[in-house]
Amino acid sequence: MAYTTQQHPTAPDVFAGLLTTLRKTRESLVHIFFSFGEHSYRLQELQELVQMSDEQLAARNLRREDIVHHIFSHQHVG
Repeated sequence: MAYTTQQHPTAPDVFAGLLTTLRKTRESLVHIFFSFGEHSYRLQELQELVQMSDEQLAARNLRREDIVHHIFSHQHVG
């Protein structure tokens, strides 16, 4: 005859799991927040460059066809 026992999580285990879940959720939200900020910054930069004349772009050593590559080829640190 086999005996089985059922273990229920203790309060500290449940609390630790809840804290871990909350920490991961907070980290995800922070990541999303900064991703939106970075995305917004890049879109703003794209709009500014697209509105420039070819001469203004040339003064920045850019060609119109290189704008997207310029914006997305490097990381902006804000």
